[in-house]
Amino acid sequence: MLLFSQIHGQQRQLEALRRAIDSGKLANAYLFSGPAGVGKATTALAFAAALNCEQAPGRGCGACGPCEKLAGGHHPDLLTLVAEKQFIVVDQVRALEQRLAFPPHEARYRLVLIDGADRLNPSAANALLKAVEEPRPGTLFVLVSAVVHRVMPTLISRCQRLHFAPLPREAVESALERALPDHDPERRAVAASVCEGSPGRAFGLLEGDGLAAAQATLDQLMSAASGSRAADIFAAAQEAGRDKAHIAQVLDLLRIRLRDLLLAQAGLEGRLAGSSQADKVAERARALGLPRIRSQLRAVQEAEEALFGNVNASLLLENLALRLREEGLR
Repeated sequence: MLLFSQIHGQQRQLEALRRAIDSGKLANAYLFSGPAGVGKATTALAFAAALNCEQAPGRGCGACGPCEKLAGGHHPDLLTLVAEKQFIVVDQVRALEQRLAFPPHEARYRLVLIDGADRLNPSAANALLKAVEEPRPGTLFVLVSAVVHRVMPTLISRCQRLHFAPLPREAVESALERALPDHDPERRAVAASVCEGSPGRAFGLLEGDGLAAAQATLDQLMSAASGSRAADIFAAAQEAGRDKAHIAQVLDLLRIRLRDLLLAQAGLEGRLAGSSQADKVAERARALGLPRIRSQLRAVQEAEEALFGNVNASLLLENLALRLREEGLR
């Protein structure tokens, strides 16, 4: 069940929502911003439970009718809008408006969750703006975004904003231990180290063979990139496939490797994700030099931003590896 009490970290944000419920001073719309996987959408669902719980108003009980329906994903007054393809389009917002024309079916508060508000195209954002400015009675909006600078500024200005920060590594590891007590402790520790404070990413890395598969793909790609044959890079990228979730994990791990090189350059070896290989990381950092490390990190970040657009994931990975090789990957 999704309850405030079960959310990892984010106590300041949760307390702000509790106070709003207890006082009855609820905003028409909220914007939950922050990195992916730190609990924004989860908190939105817990917010819906807290608003409508019959047994523990303002907190959520997990056992009453509204809580059970929300947990099962079939509450008629929880409306979710997500991108069906690359963007959330105006037709989706118009369909939402048709549903909002009627009162909530059974809830005290109907909650509209816009998951990925940065993917609203301009027409959709403008249409949503009107609904947010003139909300129906008993209707609240929660916009969620990991890339808040891409959300229409006017829409942001109509929302009460709560920023969700990455969790400390220890907090992520504790969350993993509670949720996955039978999992290999070393793999939990690695996932907590490389997830950059995102429990969602950590859980994703540990699902099935995700972490091991991403590591194997990255090792193969970097081995090819450090060689002299472009054909090897092409082969490695093709073998990685077109699964964007898998490629995202590969890019996560590569970004963490480069971040470790930056930390080593700054003499902060104790903060490395791969702290057991601090000497090797420091040696690679000296060999590459700070300008090239920064340039390669920018290349990875650009690839991450482009990944979930209309791109061929294998080609994106191939181009990235070629760029890293040109910039002196060792």
